[in-house]
Amino acid sequence: MGRAKKQIQVKEPVTIRYKEGKNGIKSVYLDCYVNGKRWYEFLSKKIGYIEPVVDFQTRTHNAEVLQRANAIKMQRISEIYAGKDNVQNIARNGKMLLLDWMDIYAQKKLESGHKDKYIIAYTRKILLAYAGANVQMQDIDKKFCLGFLNFIKHLHDNSRHEPQLKSTFAKSVLYVGAEQDFKASHIAENEVKYIKPKTQENYYRCFTGALNAAVREEIIACNPFDNIASIDKIKVPESTREYLTIDEVKQLMATKCKNENVKNAFLFSCFCGLRISDIYAITWGQITQDGEQMRLQLSMQKTKDPLYLPISAQAQKYLPQRGIAAAEEKIFHLPRKEGCNYHIGRWAQAAGITKKVSFHVARHTFATMMLTLGADLYTTSKLLGHTNILTTQIYAKIINKKKDEAVNLTNGIF
Repeated sequence: MGRAKKQIQVKEPVTIRYKEGKNGIKSVYLDCYVNGKRWYEFLSKKIGYIEPVVDFQTRTHNAEVLQRANAIKMQRISEIYAGKDNVQNIARNGKMLLLDWMDIYAQKKLESGHKDKYIIAYTRKILLAYAGANVQMQDIDKKFCLGFLNFIKHLHDNSRHEPQLKSTFAKSVLYVGAEQDFKASHIAENEVKYIKPKTQENYYRCFTGALNAAVREEIIACNPFDNIASIDKIKVPESTREYLTIDEVKQLMATKCKNENVKNAFLFSCFCGLRISDIYAITWGQITQDGEQMRLQLSMQKTKDPLYLPISAQAQKYLPQRGIAAAEEKIFHLPRKEGCNYHIGRWAQAAGITKKVSFHVARHTFATMMLTLGADLYTTSKLLGHTNILTTQIYAKIINKKKDEAVNLTNGIF
């Protein structure tokens, strides 16, 4: 008896996809792929949105939306197989809204394992505040991109955390072109705190990455940022890191702090490198004993990446007594970040340290201490939970600079 032939499934050139928005409402679009070319057609403005099912009425509404979507899908498939030349031009590319593309780009990055979804979400919010909701991909040109760079260079620090960027400053800088005067007349220059160059660079890289992806998908012909001179792009000064020397850590250990919980948490971070957000979050149940080695297993608050961290005997000295605390109870009970930094600043002054010391200095101190004491760059990177070793390399540069300064102390003496 002959073996049955395996049926070959032919993939349809048009797929219905969904983009989830606020409150669980989903917009509907077609993902079309023919002869190596992909384009998208957004349907919800014509056919409606998929709503969360709460009753028979919404279930019926959703079924009708899907029925209309399937009808358009079958029409597009028929047009593709009929070889009509205008199929791609029906919704295509240049007419796609910029914000719709940013949503698709975010989904693609998420599916490919991209960790920081927040930077794409913030960049989308900035684009919305900068240019509004109706900008199409075909509108993205050199002038638009120059204006975007100017916008983020003059963006008020607190505005990036607002859903619609509603700070007084941001409201005055809607897109009107690269020549826009971005200073708000009613805000004194010395009162405006701009976002840091590194944050500006993150938004720029996110947007230009989205445009590069659009070029690969043939949604736009080129990335206008490629035609912008380097002098006009975001310039990030060489990063510096405030940290404590080993002697300064000893000074702090020997000095009384008004809030002992803050002191213990800070010194614990000096010897394990955790961010303050993780210090706030860790619970007793996350600590395990592996033979003689204590370990802390957590998901980092900033990146959501897992971290399996060995806890040194020195760090363990600053853990509070657990007593009868339940596994889900927090290890450290601290005031808010501002309060912590206030106590740390006063404590550092009492110890005779003139540097500006905040809680995050503890993480920098751990990194420089590890490298100073001979730990290799890769191991230090893993202990800090860095996904990119170039971030850790900043600390290595600091150590090397200090070494250079040290050997040159004898210059001119003899």
